[in-house]
Amino acid sequence: MKKLFASFGWILLLLPFLGFAGTTTILSPAAHSEFRPEERQVRGFNAVHSAGAFDVYIKMGTTENLRLEGDEEQISKIETEVENGILKISYKRGINFRGWNNKRVSVYITARSIEGLALSGSGNMEVTGTVRSTKLNTKVSGSGNIRFTAAVSTLNASISGSGKIKASGSAGSADIAISGSGEFSGKELKTSDSNIKVSGSGNAYIHADKSLNAVVSGSGDVFYSGNPAVRQSKSGSGRISRI
Repeated sequence: MKKLFASFGWILLLLPFLGFAGTTTILSPAAHSEFRPEERQVRGFNAVHSAGAFDVYIKMGTTENLRLEGDEEQISKIETEVENGILKISYKRGINFRGWNNKRVSVYITARSIEGLALSGSGNMEVTGTVRSTKLNTKVSGSGNIRFTAAVSTLNASISGSGKIKASGSAGSADIAISGSGEFSGKELKTSDSNIKVSGSGNAYIHADKSLNAVVSGSGDVFYSGNPAVRQSKSGSGRISRI
């Protein structure tokens, strides 16, 4: 009987090392992995959505292309596809790069036009050049950061989590929604009309010349410059202040 229990104990100890991890493949850096660039063909997109811990650099230009730089094995597990005008960047399903904490992949994109920027996870996204379009929709979910300069008629920005959007340039109107502890930094973004809603502990900074409609629930703050007509609603300890 003692031998039976001893054998059963060894089985319990070995369980974590057997194939009971579901369909998720956990990869760690291999000794032979090499740093290299990889070009990929992309066409017909006007928006970019990055899902993962990638550093995405977008350059406004006259062509469309994409280049990945990073660990060879890691790059081989990244999907890039254009769907309904959106260039999507993500790891393949079932891949968990738990061991790649200090090895981020950089993604370099050249785009003719941009109407949407979305980031989910802990990555970063930065646009070089001015985004010129009728509208621009931006979204951060998680702890990521987006940075851009725009000259648009309408700007929509949504932040959920602790992420940040930093915008400069100009927009005829801006609609900004923050839930969580995120931040919209628009001190260098000139708008005519702005609508801002903050729920949680997040902060929003904006310049408005004509009108500002600000709603704050929680401990978040709205700071504005310019001389707009202000309509405000507050519940909690948050502030709506001119700077």
